[in-house]
Order: sequence, then C-alpha cells, then structure tokens
Amino acid sequence: MSNKPQPANTDGYYCLRDAIVLQAIKDLRNIRSGRRKECYEANISELKQFFASEYGNVLLGRIDGEDLFERLMNEKVTPSASGLAQYEVAKSALRAKNLTPKEYEAEIKKLVKKFKI
Repeated sequence: MSNKPQPANTDGYYCLRDAIVLQAIKDLRNIRSGRRKECYEANISELKQFFASEYGNVLLGRIDGEDLFERLMNEKVTPSASGLAQYEVAKSALRAKNLTPKEYEAEIKKLVKKFKI
C-alpha cells in the first residue's frame, strides 16, 4: 500500500455547486408563484444579491448571474395549485356570509391578490 496522495475526486463538489444553484432557482420560482409563505420582497432581494454576488458567479461559472436573475424574474408566473385550492376554499366561505354584491366583489379582489390568482 502506497502513501502517495491520491487525486481528489471533485464530482461531489460539482454536484454540490449544481444543487446550490438549482435550489436558488427553485426558491425564486416558488416565491414568485406564491408557493412560499415567507416575505416576498425580502427573499427576492436576498436571491438577487446571491445571483449578483462573486460567490454566486463562481458557482454559476460562465453564466452571468444578474442576467439569469432577470430572465427568471421575467418568466411567466402561474399560481401554485395549493394557492388555487386555498382561493376556492376562501371563496366558498365568502358565499356563506351575507355580503352585498359590492362587499363580495371587494373580498374577491383581496383573495385574488392574496393568492396571486
């Protein structure tokens, strides 16, 4: 058995790098679609900083982080399935209340905004 140092296997590092970048992309998409409950603006800001940072750009390699962030922000957003389901439940609950048509319409607008429908 030799005591020579063996070359490092870097596959694990590449997998970790890819996982970090993919999680950031997934988080951004989830926040924008309403699947994440945390504060929208704070998380968007943090992810923008990540994509623009030196660390983010090292992980992204030849991909420009700020350009990728802008492209992700310009993607069409579809509401999450859970958001639609929650909207329908809340809408059903509104029907049970004795609201005037004007009050009902105002409440529906709030629900649409809340669930990003």
